[in-house]
Amino acid sequence: MSVPAPTPRHVLEGGKWVIPMDSLRVDKREEINAAHAAHVRGSTPVSLGFSMQFDTRDAMMVRGAIELAQAMGQSSIYLTDSENVNHVDVPIADAQTVLMEMMAAFATAHAKKQALRGAIDAATTPAELDAIGWDNA
Repeated sequence: MSVPAPTPRHVLEGGKWVIPMDSLRVDKREEINAAHAAHVRGSTPVSLGFSMQFDTRDAMMVRGAIELAQAMGQSSIYLTDSENVNHVDVPIADAQTVLMEMMAAFATAHAKKQALRGAIDAATTPAELDAIGWDNA
C-alpha cells in the first residue's frame, strides 16, 4: 500500500515526498514580489529633511507638479511628504532633486528584487531558497 502525497504539490523522488524546486521557486518569487511591493509603498528620506513615498505613482505626481509649475512660469511648488505634511515654496530645482531621490530609491528596490530573482534561479536546494529573503539581502 502506498502512502499518499502530503499535498498535491508533492512528488515522489527517491522514495521521499518532496516539493519540486520549480514549485518552491514560484513560491519564493511570489514572496519577493510581495516584499518589493510593500517596500515601495513605504517612504524614503530625501535631502530636504523629510521622507517621501516613492512608488511610480508618487514619482509621476511629483514630476507632473514640476512640469505644470514650469509650464506656468512658477519657480516653486509644494510637496506633500509621507506623513501628509505640506512643504510649501519648494524651489523647482529642489523638487527635481527630490524626484531624482525618489526615483533612485525605486530603482534600488527594483535592482534588489532582480538580484533576488537571480539568486532564486541559481538556488539548487530548498535550504538555499529558504535563505533568500528581502530583509536579509
